[in-house]
Amino acid sequence: MTDGRIPGKWIAEPRFAEMSVDAWCVFTKAIAWSNEAGTDGVVKRRYLSQFHPSGETQPAAYKELADLGLWAPTPDGYAFKDWAKKAHLGGLGQSTAAQVQKNRNASKATSKAYRERAKGDQSRDTVTPAGHVGQDRTGQAEYGSTVLDDDLGNVNAQTGEVLDAMPVTSWPVAEIPGAKSCVVCGQQVSGQLDQWGLCSKVSEPHREARKRVAA
Repeated sequence: MTDGRIPGKWIAEPRFAEMSVDAWCVFTKAIAWSNEAGTDGVVKRRYLSQFHPSGETQPAAYKELADLGLWAPTPDGYAFKDWAKKAHLGGLGQSTAAQVQKNRNASKATSKAYRERAKGDQSRDTVTPAGHVGQDRTGQAEYGSTVLDDDLGNVNAQTGEVLDAMPVTSWPVAEIPGAKSCVVCGQQVSGQLDQWGLCSKVSEPHREARKRVAA
């Protein structure tokens, strides 16, 4: 669908403000029709009755538009003047059929590229489970799938990242000379522990330990 342009400033311009209701109706509907049909402002006579609610031709309105210099008679109807000329320069400011088609093609190309990118992203995020690998694969594809099957148990299902089968979760801690260890968390403290052998942490286990020894 192609939309015709009816600038709001036209309402205040003398040539439009003084236009009759019938002429304005024909004028705006003819612009919309020509944009949709891609005729670049050319309106054949057989379509004129579509531009008025009565469904009848409006010869007086057609003449009024011609007298205002908005369109001119042709052997088979009328043709708008300055169809693609910018509105602020006195034209109608409409798009040509060629420009409309160019925009449509660009929009289609953009949509196609987006769908292809989305399809590629989806295929990269999909992990093939073991036991569902095709039998006709060869070369690089087969090798890659074999590696993936072997590591499947350590694959992040969302990112496809292969995780370490034996991740390191703790590291040896060197003792601090002369330090004492908290009886709850075992943290080495170079200073003094409290009277119950607790460090200064205020976690739940530490609070419970203080309650028990103070009871």
